[in-house]
Amino acid sequence: MGNDSPPSEPFVAEPVESAPAPTRWRTSLIVAAVVGTVALVLVVIAFWRQRPTQPIPQLDLRGVDHEIAEAITRRREALVNAPNSADEWGHFAMTLHAHGYRADALTCYAAASTLDPTNAWWPYLQGALLAMGSDPTQGVALLERDAELSPPNSVPRLALAETLMDLGQLDLSQAHFRQVLAASPADSRAQLGLAQLLVARKEYQEALPLLTELAGNPHAGKRSTALQVTIHTRRNDLEAADRLRQQTARMPDDAPWPDTAMEYLRGLQVGLCARLEQAAALLQVGRVSDVIDLLEETVERYPESDQALASLGKALIFSKRFPAADRALQRSLAKAPGNADTWYHVGLSRQLQTRHKEAIEAFREVLRIRAKDAQTYLMLGISLYEVGDANSAANAFREAVRLRPDLDDARQRLARIEKKS
Repeated sequence: MGNDSPPSEPFVAEPVESAPAPTRWRTSLIVAAVVGTVALVLVVIAFWRQRPTQPIPQLDLRGVDHEIAEAITRRREALVNAPNSADEWGHFAMTLHAHGYRADALTCYAAASTLDPTNAWWPYLQGALLAMGSDPTQGVALLERDAELSPPNSVPRLALAETLMDLGQLDLSQAHFRQVLAASPADSRAQLGLAQLLVARKEYQEALPLLTELAGNPHAGKRSTALQVTIHTRRNDLEAADRLRQQTARMPDDAPWPDTAMEYLRGLQVGLCARLEQAAALLQVGRVSDVIDLLEETVERYPESDQALASLGKALIFSKRFPAADRALQRSLAKAPGNADTWYHVGLSRQLQTRHKEAIEAFREVLRIRAKDAQTYLMLGISLYEVGDANSAANAFREAVRLRPDLDDARQRLARIEKKS
């Protein structure tokens, strides 16, 4: 017959002799008490280790942009409801970081790192924030720790190498750049960093191939070309240096390096400034319709902002909605009459509508506020020529060329006038 009795508990040995029932009962109570006490101690230790190391910062948000205040308040409430959550501390830190609350963000990053020492984001963002401060050495230890938590070709290691280079610790910086390149030979950020080190050490022969390879890179092209100018100047090859200098002046600024953590951080930014930056980025890639939608909403949320109105006016010029652009720009000037950039766009709008006499008035107002502006002199000259004042137009073009010798449009227009006279 089979054994129908339940199996004994695992890992518990059968006693050699059975004790009397009362003795077994007392023994069981003692064992249960000991086990319960040990379990309670372990729970207390675990809680103690996971408790937040800092009180949750309480910020004075009076007078702060209302969208920023709402975002910070919302994240803080989430943290209050989960004070032992590393993620909540980290997300509160990022929200503070994204909006310029540096000291409180550092406090919260430290708490997140204490609660979850394996998460590479918290020491990286904390180290990056310290590295951008008045004493970058404070960020090095955190970036070193984060580099150890990350793959050899990670963004934290690149940030560490760049910080060490800025601090003049060239040997350590080079070692990190080469470690990245050993894992990813085509890493353009490491290539540029290594090239900068080589130029600093006057090792031009090794630097030039790296810089040539980076010439068309959207994240490093302009800086790599500028470094080639430095090399050719130091080698006294002035012709090559001048050619590349002119090329550099025509190049767009380098785009930021890909960085998931920093991109996420930028995505947390809210408020008027964040909206205007987002609109400028969208306009740069030609998404004019999206820009106008965003700025119209921004004007509704921030009706007293001359910046929002001016930005909307500029976007409307791009879409050739001139009457609406003029209204937005005039509303902006009513709030900030001394803004030269807004006056410039008033002039541009009028010029594009062939209202040249009115455009001349606007461009002269720009020059009253901002006298040494070559582009405005060029635009003034165009409208002066269109109303038949060739002499004044020529003087405007001459001044534009004097202020900016590389302004070819002004130079060519001046040459055509002089040829006719």
